[in-house]
Amino acid sequence: MLRIRLSRTGRKNYPSYRIVVAEHSAPIKGKFVEIVGHYIPSREPKVLEYDADKINEWIKKGAKPTD
Repeated sequence: MLRIRLSRTGRKNYPSYRIVVAEHSAPIKGKFVEIVGHYIPSREPKVLEYDADKINEWIKKGAKPTD
């Protein structure tokens, strides 16, 4: 089952996250199918960029977003 979730990247005390489509059993920092956006909470203002079209395509294919 595919999930749309965050994958942590970045250095210590400066997190950034990729929004990825990955298999539900894959580790958080493991393999993923596709990157559909990114989130950088430590910048001012916070950065959240994503491709809504790609996310909607994956949801139609059966991927479920996580909380």
